Amino acid sequence: MRLCKNSNKSEFSVALSTSGISTVVKMLAGLVINKIISIKLGPSGLAMIGQFLNFSTLATNLANASYGQGVTKYVADVDCDKKKVIATSNLFTIFISLIISIGIAAYANSLSVMLLNSEEYIYIFYVFSALLPLFALNSLLISIVNGFRDFKLLAVLKITNSIAGLIIAGALCWFFLLKGAFIAISINTSVVYLISIFIIIKYKKFSQLFNFNHKDFDKKMLWKLLGFTVMSLVASQLKPVVLLYIRNYILNHSGKNDAGIWEGVIRLSDYYMLVITTALSSYFLPKLSSIKEASLLRNEIVHGLKKIVPLYILVAIVIYFTRKWIILLLFSDEFFQMSNLLLPQLVGDLFMTISYMIAYLMIAKAMIIKFIIIEVIFAGLKVAFSIMFFGFWGIEGVFWANALVYCIYCLCLFFIFKNILFLKKP
Repeated sequence: MRLCKNSNKSEFSVALSTSGISTVVKMLAGLVINKIISIKLGPSGLAMIGQFLNFSTLATNLANASYGQGVTKYVADVDCDKKKVIATSNLFTIFISLIISIGIAAYANSLSVMLLNSEEYIYIFYVFSALLPLFALNSLLISIVNGFRDFKLLAVLKITNSIAGLIIAGALCWFFLLKGAFIAISINTSVVYLISIFIIIKYKKFSQLFNFNHKDFDKKMLWKLLGFTVMSLVASQLKPVVLLYIRNYILNHSGKNDAGIWEGVIRLSDYYMLVITTALSSYFLPKLSSIKEASLLRNEIVHGLKKIVPLYILVAIVIYFTRKWIILLLFSDEFFQMSNLLLPQLVGDLFMTISYMIAYLMIAKAMIIKFIIIEVIFAGLKVAFSIMFFGFWGIEGVFWANALVYCIYCLCLFFIFKNILFLKKP
C-alpha cells in the first residue's frame, strides 16, 4: 500500500487495513478454537465453556472498570497530561481488579457449583482470581496504545493476542480436555500481557505505558474516566437486553424456527460488521479526541464517510448476491429463509455504520449525559417498532423496524452535530 506521509488518507488507510487484518486473524483463531472444542468436548463441553467464558468476560469488565474508551480519548487528547491519564488508569485498575479477585477467591466454591455444577473446578476460580489483574491490565494496555494512534503496533498486539490464545487454548483443550479449556481461559490473557510487555519494550517511546507512579495519580481524571464507565455499562447492557426481549417476543408469537432465523441474520451481520466497527473504534475515537477545531472535525467525518460508506455498500452488494452460498457455508439449508431477510438488515447496517461514525463525536467530546439519554431512548424505540412492525409483516417487519430506528438515529445525530457537520467553509 502506497502511503502519503502526514496525510489523513494514509493514517485512515493504515487504520482500516491493520484493523482488518487483526480482526480476520481473531475470527480465524476463534473458528479453529471452536472446532477443536467441538471435536474434543462436544455440545455439553461447549456449553460449560460458554458459562465460564461469560463469567470471565463479566469479571474482566468489572476489573478494568470498563473505561477503555475514556482512556483512549484522554491519551489522544493533546490538552491532557498523558502521564496522569496512564498512571491513574493503571493504579485504579490494579485496585479494583484486586477487590474483584478477592471476591472471586472468597466465593470460588459457590461459583464452581453455580456455574459448572460441581465443586471439582474450585481451583480454576482460584487461578482465574490470582491472574485477573493481568487480564484487566492487558485490556487497558490495548486502550492506551489505541490512544497513541500507533495502528501498526495495535495490530501487532491484537494479532499476538489471537495467535497466543489459539496456541494456549488449542493445546490445553486438545491434551487436557475440559479442564485444559478452563485453565486456558484462566491464564490466556495473562500470558498475552507478558508477551505484550516484551513487544512494547522495543518501542522506547512507549515506556510511559507502564507508569504506576502514585504521584501522577489524579482524582479529577479518575472521575472523568468513571463517566466513561457509566457510558460503557449503559451501551453494553442495553444491546443484549433489547435483543433478549425481541428474541423472546418472536419465540412467543412465532415459534423457535423464526427466532432461529432472526438469530442467524443477527449473527451474520455481526460477522461482516466486525471489521468495520473495529476500524472505526481504532481510528475515529483517538483521532476525533485529538481535534479541537470544528472545521477539522467536519473534514475528518466527511473523509471517513467517503471511505467507509462506499466500502460497506460494495461489501453489502457482494453479500446480497452471494447470500445463498454464504448461508449454506456458515449455517445449513434449514436457514435459507434468511436470504429473504438480508436486504432490510443490510439497509439497517448501512445507517448503523454512518451513525457510529458520527456517534464517536459524543464519546470523543465526553458528552456522557446526552449519550446515555439517546441510547436509552433508541433502545426503547427499537423494541416498540419491532413489536409494531412484527404485527404488520411478521419477522421481516422486525428487520425493517431496525433499519428505520437506525435511520432516525442517524438523522438525530446529524441534527445534534449540525453546527459541525454542516459548517460553512470560509
